[in-house]
Amino acid sequence: MTSRRTKIATGIYSLPWGVAVGKFGTSFLTVLLLLAIGAVGFVCVQYVIVLLERRAK
Repeated sequence: MTSRRTKIATGIYSLPWGVAVGKFGTSFLTVLLLLAIGAVGFVCVQYVIVLLERRAK
């Protein structure tokens, strides 16, 4: 169940990571670090979206 808003947020959020990986090269540790930070950030973004949707109701 992915809403349109979630897909847009995911797209906006994944853009900087693609640019960062492209600039710094795809060394394994860098990718792992970006994935870890990205996963934590993504969970935070999802949490904020849920809170905002609850407040809107």
